[in-house]
Amino acid sequence: MKVIAALAFMAFATPLYAQSNIGDFWMQFTTKWKGENQCLDVIRSGPQKNKLRMKSCGRATSQQWRLQPIDGAKYRLINRKMGSGMCVDIFNGGSSNNETEMRACDNYTGQYWSFRKDGDWHRLTTRFRGPHMCLDLFNGGPKDLQPQLRECARYTGQFWSYRAVGRVN
Repeated sequence: MKVIAALAFMAFATPLYAQSNIGDFWMQFTTKWKGENQCLDVIRSGPQKNKLRMKSCGRATSQQWRLQPIDGAKYRLINRKMGSGMCVDIFNGGSSNNETEMRACDNYTGQYWSFRKDGDWHRLTTRFRGPHMCLDLFNGGPKDLQPQLRECARYTGQFWSYRAVGRVN
């Protein structure tokens, strides 16, 4: 069993674009800034409902993500708890401009995510905002640890990794 787990880990240590079966696994996402103990999660209630945030990693299905291949090297991010009809999207305008939220999956460019390798990490961008806006995290305030798109820079909150946590059935 340890050999199988090691092989699975090695397969996901390769660049995302080199994997033909990436959509067959549930993933957890972490950042360089917050480390391996803080995972991307969905807020399930309250005024921030359906927005994303970082939270202590666990087995919660709200922390499990599927990368559904769509247009070449682009992916939809689907959350296990929310179901296959909901995808990570980007707000366009208003007080939540460039923030992430779960919305019904459709042909929206804010749901077309790219993973660009940067050293041992990945930068996440959307077709909607382009390659110069990277997924980052708020640092402090009422939106602390919620993802948003910001101008790409060397901030550790913009460096993401992923690990397989189970097979999609």
